[in-house]
This record gives sequence, structure tokens and C-alpha cells, in this order.
Amino acid sequence: MADQIVSEIRPGANRVPWWTKVFVLFHIVAITVWALPNQPEAAIAGRAPAYGTDKFLVWNSHVLKQNLQIQQYLFSTGFWQYWDMFSPNPASQDMYGSAMVTFKDGTTRPYAYPRMYDLPIGERYLKERYRKFFERAHMEKFAYIWRVFARRIALENFKDPKNPPVTVVLFRHWLPIAGPGKPQQKEYSSYPYYKYAVEVERLREELGYR
Repeated sequence: MADQIVSEIRPGANRVPWWTKVFVLFHIVAITVWALPNQPEAAIAGRAPAYGTDKFLVWNSHVLKQNLQIQQYLFSTGFWQYWDMFSPNPASQDMYGSAMVTFKDGTTRPYAYPRMYDLPIGERYLKERYRKFFERAHMEKFAYIWRVFARRIALENFKDPKNPPVTVVLFRHWLPIAGPGKPQQKEYSSYPYYKYAVEVERLREELGYR
């Protein structure tokens, strides 16, 4: 019976399609380009000389990281990633965000933005991107997202149509990490970096309140 079974294998049946190979190659190139560390601003701006591999990294920052196709692919899929938390200049501050919401009747409510330090391990894994988002959401060069960020907080606190949120103030909190053998500061510094006047009627319509 086994002798009567003929296995028919078509030529090229097990080959990976060419477009799959092209996609995988592009993906590898894109994430490699983006994961390479940035050089200090002085080197990128040409104010300080770059030597050896630093020249390639400066060129990568000027040319490859500015490629529109690479940027659109990484940002739209969420595959972008930086490894500058490890080098060349690891983060030297512990930072987190919060907000203060003021309602129509004058009452206030603090809003605790997800902070990894306060979360159990399982929830940290699920909400790590919140921390990554805030790394940029408080910076001056990303000020264009402050309004959207505050608006989202207003939406989350719009529970009572008779007492809606009217303002949202965003805060950044930071603590410098002392070097080896140096005393560690314990108190966080805080700064209100943006105040949002809530568009109450627009949010009311979006939430379906009449």
C-alpha cells in the first residue's frame, strides 16, 4: 500500500516568497538603524569632532534616521526602540508624571499617571509603554502633545455631566540619582508644566452626554 503512495513535490513549493524576504530584510535594517545610539548633540551638530565609529553614528543620525519610510514604518507599527538607556549616557534621574484636575464646583482631584514603581510586576509588563510615553510627554520639544495628553486625562475624569472637569494641570516630578558613594537626595522636585482649559461642551458631545 505504501508503495502505491506517490509524493508529488512541486518545484519551489517550500521556498519563501521573495516579498517576505524583502520585508524581513527591511525590518532588520530599520530596527538596527533606530536602535543604534545617538552621539552627543555637539557631535551631531558638528561642534565637536567625531572619530572612528562615531562618524558612522553621526551619519546614521543625519541620514538613515531621517528616512521617511523608516520613520513611518517604525512609528505606525510601534516597533521603534531606543537603547540609549544603556549608552552612551544612561538616565540619571527618576521621573514620573501626575496631574491635578479641577471640576466645575471648584473641587480638585489628583490624577496618578501609571508609575512602574507603584505597580505589581504583571501590571508593569502591561503598562511599560506608559512610562516610555511620559519620557517624551513632558519634554519641551514635544510640547505639541501636551494638550492631547491633558485632554485624555480630562476625558477619564469626566464622570458627572453636571460637574465636569474644567482644568487639568500636568506635573513632572524628578529626583537626581546620586553617583557611587554620594548621598542620595530623598525629596522629589515638582513643576507644573502645562495647564489645559477643558473644552467641556466638545467632550460632553464625544461622551454622549446631552
